Amino acid sequence: MGRHAYLIMAHNQFDLLCKLIRELDYELNDIYIHIDKKAGEIDEEKFRTCVKKSKLFFTDRISVTWGGESQIECEMLLFRMAASRKYQYYHILSGVDFPIKTQKEIHEFFDANDGKEFIEYWNRNQNEYLYRIKYYYFLQEKIGTYTYDAKTLMLRIKSKLSLFKQRLMGVDRLKGIKSEIKIGPNWVSITDQMVRYLLEKEPVIDKMFKQGIAADELFVQTFCWNSEFKANIYQGGPSRLIDWTRGKPYVWAEEDFDEIKNSKCLFVRKISNKNHLADMISEQLLR
Repeated sequence: MGRHAYLIMAHNQFDLLCKLIRELDYELNDIYIHIDKKAGEIDEEKFRTCVKKSKLFFTDRISVTWGGESQIECEMLLFRMAASRKYQYYHILSGVDFPIKTQKEIHEFFDANDGKEFIEYWNRNQNEYLYRIKYYYFLQEKIGTYTYDAKTLMLRIKSKLSLFKQRLMGVDRLKGIKSEIKIGPNWVSITDQMVRYLLEKEPVIDKMFKQGIAADELFVQTFCWNSEFKANIYQGGPSRLIDWTRGKPYVWAEEDFDEIKNSKCLFVRKISNKNHLADMISEQLLR
């Protein structure tokens, strides 16, 4: 069995993050954590007490904004730090994800599928998402999620005016790009070779996706699809249990336990510390 790196992007619910770290603590795992700079002062020692078998690393902290280029910057920061060592697989998780299989089962699964890239793709018309990188979204890092306070509304108006001007001027960042742009969730499990390929292509990633909107759901999918790694994309179904029909995504609760228990997925996204689902999973599925 090879070593795995868990790369966690967290910004709140730190009690739940502690529970997640405890469940990932395994002799063949190392854990890398980025905590959003906006979360303020963090007691790293609190998290270090959660591990006994794994090594735990904290990245430099940046402010991460929904839909902004900082999402990609954060992922690349985690990839870069973990790739200073070498792992069989690198798993991107949020701080509110949770394993639903034991670490032994997870490692056995990836050993049986060694070399496959666990990158999911959504079957959508390109017109539904190419706008994300066709134009420049200069203000997205300031706008973030679509709240309705006066300041954000003014920024959104300015952003729409900027897009209108760009269309009049014929701006098209996709001109000359031969790659087929693809889309899917940014929560992936990928090989060392794929991680190093992404790091090698970082200047191109910046050029294509910087100042886009929600481009974190495009860059890994696009670069894998347009490379030799396309042949290695896993076709056996999703590794994350995510429900997009009941939410964006749905937050799982205790009453969903049987569905989670019967899933073939390895992780569930996403859960909350407002209920006892994490404890139920730990006690009934992971012990």
